Amino acid sequence: WVALGFDVLLVEYPGYGRSEGEPSEKSLRAAADAAFAWARAQGKRVGAFGESLGGAVAIDLAARRKLDALVVQSTFTSVADMAKVLLPWLPFSPPLRNRFESIERIRRVEVPTLILHGDADEIVPFAQGERLFAAARGPKRFVRLEGAHHNDPILMRATEYFGAVDTFLRAHGM
Repeated sequence: WVALGFDVLLVEYPGYGRSEGEPSEKSLRAAADAAFAWARAQGKRVGAFGESLGGAVAIDLAARRKLDALVVQSTFTSVADMAKVLLPWLPFSPPLRNRFESIERIRRVEVPTLILHGDADEIVPFAQGERLFAAARGPKRFVRLEGAHHNDPILMRATEYFGAVDTFLRAHGM
């Protein structure tokens, strides 16, 4: 990201890495809000990037705050949809404390949106990325990363990946 000329602020969510607290939809939202407020206070244009769960957090932020762009990778439509994928043998939907309703929230996002998803993603089905794209409004682009799994799109397709991100962001004034 820095090599492309972008300033980067990395957020360590509560309960991850060295960050204290419990990871929850509420605490991740608060962390994203704090990062957004800090970046805006620096006078920066702000785009959000998130991968997998981080994508759900980025979508939520973009649905509530005025960002300049949104980029998500390997992101799911909702926790309930993922529960169906991961627990297909359950005869009922489990009660969920954290829902991360990305499919609903992305409909409220009005900024340029780039969605990248590996078509060999073994964790979040490729079809969920396609559904997010279909629900997104405004300027949007979908990049299918052929042969890429959940955790390796950047490593497998660095030139294609960063080229798509760079082209998209620059086309939208970032």
